[in-house]
This record gives sequence, C-alpha cells and structure tokens, in this order.
Amino acid sequence: MSKRWLGLFFIFILITGIGTAYALPDLIIDFSPKEVEIQHDETALFDVELTNNYNVHQNISIPTPRTDWNIYISDYFLQIPRTVSKNTTIAITPPPDVEAGEYGIYIEFNSETSPEVSTYKYFQVKVTDDGPGITPPPRREALVTESSEKGFLTETFTVTILNTGTMNISDKYSVSIESPDYFFFSALPLQTMSKKIDSIQEYTWYYELIPGEEDTITYKISYLPLLIAGILIVFAAFMLAFYYITRFTLKKEIVMKPTKKKDEHRTIKIRLNLKNNTYSDQKNVVLRDSVPSPLKVTENFGTLEPTIRKSKGHKVLTWKFDKLEPREERVVSYELKSSMEVIGKILIPQAVASQKVGKKLERIYSRISRKDK
Repeated sequence: MSKRWLGLFFIFILITGIGTAYALPDLIIDFSPKEVEIQHDETALFDVELTNNYNVHQNISIPTPRTDWNIYISDYFLQIPRTVSKNTTIAITPPPDVEAGEYGIYIEFNSETSPEVSTYKYFQVKVTDDGPGITPPPRREALVTESSEKGFLTETFTVTILNTGTMNISDKYSVSIESPDYFFFSALPLQTMSKKIDSIQEYTWYYELIPGEEDTITYKISYLPLLIAGILIVFAAFMLAFYYITRFTLKKEIVMKPTKKKDEHRTIKIRLNLKNNTYSDQKNVVLRDSVPSPLKVTENFGTLEPTIRKSKGHKVLTWKFDKLEPREERVVSYELKSSMEVIGKILIPQAVASQKVGKKLERIYSRISRKDK
C-alpha cells in the first residue's frame, strides 16, 4: 500500500473515532421545572421531553418509583419513533412526615424495544417546612423584649417574656438600680427578691411559663412622690402657720364724727372687728383696747359692753368671748370724747386679741383705719 492510501486510512479511522466519542445518547431526556420549591402540602411539577435518538422506533415505559412520596406521571408509556420527541408531566408530592430540606427523586426511563436504551434522572425538590407528621425536637427558648417610656419626673420600663419554645420554662429576670433611684422604685408585680450590693439594689422576678405563654413586668422610677410630699409639707406648714399665726383677724376702725357747734369737741367712734379665721371653735378669747388721756369713754357702747379699768394714765376696755365658732365674726364699738382740742395730736393705740394655747399666750394686734364723716 502506498503512503498516500495509508494516510487516508488513518484519517478515516480518526474521524470515525471522534464521531463515536461525541455521539448523542440514544434517549435524550430534557425537563424544565415548573414548581420545585414547595411547602410540605404542595406538589412539585416538571415538564419532561423525551427524544428518541436511536435508529429504530422505541416504546418507553416510566415505572413509578417505590417511595413514600406520591408521584404522578401523566404518560407512563410513550411510543416514540426515531428522531421524534414526546412530552409528559411528572408531579411529585412529599409524604406527611417530610422534613424541611432538599430531596432528589430517582426516576427510571426504560425501553421495552431495546433494553440497552435506558436511562434515569434525579428530580430535585426543595421542601420549605416540616410536615404535620414531624414532631419537632423539644426546645427551651424565651424571647425577652424591653422598652421604656419617659414622662413627667417618671420613667416606666416594660419587660415582656414570651416562651417561644416547646417546653415549660422556669427562670428569673433581674434588674439593678443605682442609688438614689432605688428609693423611688416601684414594680408590678412586686419583685420576688431584692438585695443590696454597695450602692446598687438588685431586684429579681421568678417566672414559670408554658409554651406560648407570656409574662409582663412593669417597673418605674418616679420622683412624683417626692414632689407630692414636698407640696404636702409646704401645705401643712402653711396651714399650721395659718392656724397658729393668723387664726384671727382684728381690725380697728376710727370714725371721726363732725361737730355741730363751733366750740363742741369732735366725737370719735371706735369699731373693733374680730374674726375667727379657722374651721374650729376658738375658746377663751380676750379682746382689749386702750384709751389714752385726755380722751373719755362715753356710755354709748354697741351690743356688748366691756369691762373698764384704769392703768397708767389710760383706760383699758376688755371684752371676753367664751367661744368663737368657725369663721365667726364679732363686732364691738364704743365712742370717745375729749375735753381739749387735741384730737389731731393723740396717737390711737392698736387693739389686741389674746388666747392662751397650752402654756403660751398668743396675741394678735389690730390693723387701724381712719375715716371722717
């Protein structure tokens, strides 16, 4: 054989080998997934195309796999002529006890015409949740949520504890409050235990929760009681001062009456107004007023006549009240005359009301007002 024909022979053998090496499979299976990510109670769908690449007609059967999965094939038996393609649909449903995860379902494609023309495919299915037949493993979990809200002189904290597991849980929740805030601490429900460490007070609540049960703890730091206590102290001091210092109001009014004759001396009318400012009875109250010389007291008294005595150049008029009822007001009056024209130069003294409280004698002096008629 010449070298030329020998070379052509080797080229033919090479081309034939390459063609054989890259020959297409006898049965080509193409599929496109329609639903492959499903929940435990859903169905995965696949459109499958089978192409007969063999040189003779093929009868292809697709047996249902032996598995707990429910598998439906729209055409279990396909007659496929040479170089022809046919379609079928495969539906795959997981069993009730499926666990979440990814699965490969093995399905065979067998030729009853040519046993050597057979193949298989894995159909991948992803299940996103557990089926009802799966009992989850026991879990001890608690979700703790904390929040706070500020108000006027108050900050309120809310703690919510939710049992998110599958088992009963018994645990505790603790919070630490620094001084001086713990003096203004309150909680609902009341803490189970508290202990002090240096300048920190630790409060602890113990709780027991069944799965799905929730417990709420509310505690707050409020300075409102301090403010209220301060207001009450000030109010009490004011009331005490009012009771002991201003229990009475005493007014002295001087009325200058005009004269009718030229040589007649003017008449002075004195009106004393004593009032009990309290809401309780005031007993043994004494009212005194002084009349300086040369003024003279006339017999023209009001509804209540005083006792009169002389003392160091002036006269003292005294009225005694066994009891003044709450908010009671008493008015007494008298008139004065002078034997000299000295009215403008005389200093009219203050009246005084006195009451013995315990061993102490309390006094209040009058305010003086003057008017001319």
